[in-house]
Amino acid sequence: MNIPYRRRLLEDKLSKIMRHFSAVIITGARQVGKSTLLSHHLPHVNHITFDPIIDIANAKRDPELFVNQLTLPVILDEIQFTPEILSVIKRKIDQQKKVGQYYLTGSQNFSVMQHVAESLAGRIAVLTLGTLSVSELTNHPTCWLNSFVNNPTAFLKNPAADSFFSQTHHHYHYSLIETLWRGFYPGLLNIPNELLQDTLESYFKTYVERDVRLLVDIQQIQEFSRFVALIANLTAQEINFSELGREIQITPQTAKRWLDVLIACYQWTSIPAFSNNTIKRISQKPKGYITDTGMACMLMHIGSTDSLKAHPKAGALFETLVVQDILKQLPFIDGKPAVYHWRSHSGAEVDLLIEVNNQFFPIEIKYKSNPTTQDARGIVAFRETYPHLNIAPGIILSPVQHIYAVAQNCYVVPFDLIMQL
Repeated sequence: MNIPYRRRLLEDKLSKIMRHFSAVIITGARQVGKSTLLSHHLPHVNHITFDPIIDIANAKRDPELFVNQLTLPVILDEIQFTPEILSVIKRKIDQQKKVGQYYLTGSQNFSVMQHVAESLAGRIAVLTLGTLSVSELTNHPTCWLNSFVNNPTAFLKNPAADSFFSQTHHHYHYSLIETLWRGFYPGLLNIPNELLQDTLESYFKTYVERDVRLLVDIQQIQEFSRFVALIANLTAQEINFSELGREIQITPQTAKRWLDVLIACYQWTSIPAFSNNTIKRISQKPKGYITDTGMACMLMHIGSTDSLKAHPKAGALFETLVVQDILKQLPFIDGKPAVYHWRSHSGAEVDLLIEVNNQFFPIEIKYKSNPTTQDARGIVAFRETYPHLNIAPGIILSPVQHIYAVAQNCYVVPFDLIMQL
């Protein structure tokens, strides 16, 4: 099947970085397009993919010989399976001092970064690639979040803002509910609906379960699969490890360890709680999101788009989609953004709180077509709780077509905003 290439937000950053570093590594879940991006960007470069079982070209047994025989530049896929070559690459980089030589990918965050930190610290640029963002579906990726953070006032008055799902795009023909159900893996764009769930189940068994076995010694693989299904049902919620463990008769420590494994395999994202007190920030419960809504639907046994329309988790899956889309844009924000969620003791909450250069951007997410002043209560409560903070206008991201105000310094914004450049 000929899968169309989708341009990625990461392309421009990759182009700039490769002119300054000898080595670049792109990390991210399997099948998100890491090697496709590199092959598209470097079409004439030699490409080698490592395997957990087969020792490709004796790279593990004789890493010195393997690296010496490479034709540079080179793309080395799934480097976590052959970390033995990294120390040799380090010596080569120090000898040659030439940029744009080694392009690596890795799909296990913990093991990859541990080996990279030990062997290539200061010599390699690290980038992360996720599943497709909403704007990447159009094949014209843009980052509306950067425009919002740089100048909220101008952003909220921008007449060129466009709602993606309200338009007809020849690059993409699925509705919002279909997109929620199908997810954002590039390789599934052409998969027909009747094959989608089987394909996602195969992905889970082939990659996620196998990677788990390679990362940690989990003997209870059936219990682990049940754990993943349970965690999918908890997407967009605060995570209580004691309650989580009780559901499938494992200890809270095991539940936390298994969740850390999912994070290391890029299947789960944990958002810490915000407090103006650093100690409280650590002690409050994190909020969690599964990486892909299509994978969540498969794990929840939501077998069709019609089933999803009436499903009680539809709102949580929409929030998951929006949060993950924002996280894909964060690396392109000027400054070093931090992201939190906020919940008061009285129950008021803000789904996402982005901090950039000591300014706070509160974001609520509502799966409804006409949010009102009532939906701004969490943002208003946050502003009242922290009057001393520099708080930007708040936004409510929803499936609407136009930006409009619902309260003082609070606006409803299309979640699928495409900025016309």
